Amino acid sequence: MKKQIINGLEIIGCGTGISMPEGAPIEMSNVKISNTQNAVVINERGTVVDPESVGLLPGTPPDAITEILQQLNSMQNEPIARRQDAVHGSDAFGYMKNGIVLAELTNSLIALAQSIFK
Repeated sequence: MKKQIINGLEIIGCGTGISMPEGAPIEMSNVKISNTQNAVVINERGTVVDPESVGLLPGTPPDAITEILQQLNSMQNEPIARRQDAVHGSDAFGYMKNGIVLAELTNSLIALAQSIFK
């Protein structure tokens, strides 16, 4: 697995700041996490993202999250409206938490995809 570098990230007011698989080759610097229930969660192998940290319900299938993150990563130069359409049409959309709007979910997923696929 390629080493992922997370630099200059600020996370405020969420359930879990960073969720990563056990043994992940991740290097972090200049990361600030505040007002969270869990700053960093190390998950069992195969579990990559805490769904609640991006506005999805617990129990969201990991494959649904991985699929939309990969799709958003491939759409970096697309207008935000097209990326919102992608999220709306994804399997993950069916697991969106109540009270979260599409734009908020899309922005969370885009930020996560950018941090993962740097």
